[in-house]
Amino acid sequence: MIPTPFTVQHYTFVAGAKDAHGNPIVTYTPLLTAPGIDRKVAGWSGASTAEPPLAGHDRVVVDLELMVPKGFPARARDKIRIADPAVAGLYEVVGDPRDFTASPFNGPLGRGWGYVLTLRRVDG
Repeated sequence: MIPTPFTVQHYTFVAGAKDAHGNPIVTYTPLLTAPGIDRKVAGWSGASTAEPPLAGHDRVVVDLELMVPKGFPARARDKIRIADPAVAGLYEVVGDPRDFTASPFNGPLGRGWGYVLTLRRVDG
């Protein structure tokens, strides 16, 4: 089993949520204003950034990959909060996890080590 020395906070996207008037809303459980569910992870890649080459534009897109163990419950549109100062922030899970549990490099018993999640944060 892959070691999971780091902790992140996980927020699950609630599909089909509506406000008091029946209008669709974007919400998470727990709410983003509360602490998320602590989840153990193996680590993350160095963040890559992209900035539109437009004068006066202040948007920065930060992408990174999160390495997680088998069974990690995050899916597309969920949020992950990372506290490490080098990459701190609230990220959205982009797409479904990439599954490395059937890799030929898993050893003689064929046990996979886990998944890789693509995360994105947009500032500005």
